[in-house]
Amino acid sequence: MQSDLLVIQSVLYRTIISPGFLLVMILAAGQTLLAAEIKPVAAPPPSSNKTVVIPKLQGPIKIDGELEEAVWREAAVLKPLHSTDGHTPEFEQTEIRLWYDEQALFLGWICQDTNIQATLTNRDSHLWEEEAVEFFITPTKLNHYFEFQWNPIGAIFDAVITNRLDEQNISRGYRFDPNFNATNLISAVIMTGGSRVSHNRTKGWQVEAMIPFAELGRLVPKPKDVWRGNFFRINRDTNRAVQFSSWAPTYSPWFHQPNYFGNLEFGD
Repeated sequence: MQSDLLVIQSVLYRTIISPGFLLVMILAAGQTLLAAEIKPVAAPPPSSNKTVVIPKLQGPIKIDGELEEAVWREAAVLKPLHSTDGHTPEFEQTEIRLWYDEQALFLGWICQDTNIQATLTNRDSHLWEEEAVEFFITPTKLNHYFEFQWNPIGAIFDAVITNRLDEQNISRGYRFDPNFNATNLISAVIMTGGSRVSHNRTKGWQVEAMIPFAELGRLVPKPKDVWRGNFFRINRDTNRAVQFSSWAPTYSPWFHQPNYFGNLEFGD
């Protein structure tokens, strides 16, 4: 019983009303983050989940946020993102690039952003309170997955998520363990077109990350292996409501609906 109690510290997100959604995001105390009771809108069956084939590539690379090496031009590209209902386009475009080799998964983000809002610098800070991109991935069960976040000034959040799914695989609550740290994860973030300090005249920001498969407790996936995952962005602007966008629609205001995560198929 105690593990299911919501211990509310504060309501950190504004209430947002958008077509079909009422979102109230609540941060729980300590190491537990539980989603409120949610009934999703009508959704397609899991067989229609999005799929991306991640190419297996080789090439020299320096993790510096620039994404300039030739190997990035051969990566899988995902764009654009949409609101979590799958309908509303982003007001600033996001592009995601993916590839893997014999040791790690490589992830690139290119985010248009002319009004960067980020101040948090410590690892495992609550990056979702400002602006962030998020990556969820699981090689096995949908109720146990990894979450990685980056913000525009290079802070990292990483955690293991345990999700309480009902008989229809819809999330009724979840908790995270922020004590997980992917110690061999390497990433870099840069701002483009402006000042990293003042955030003035920025065009956007980019993330470049290498996530070793060993950090996910797995060996290198074989070609045709399919994992599940999703990509999200929280974008804020002074003159607009906060926008929560995803690659694969979750048919809920919450990102943590793993039944609707996309298929990550590893290529040759």
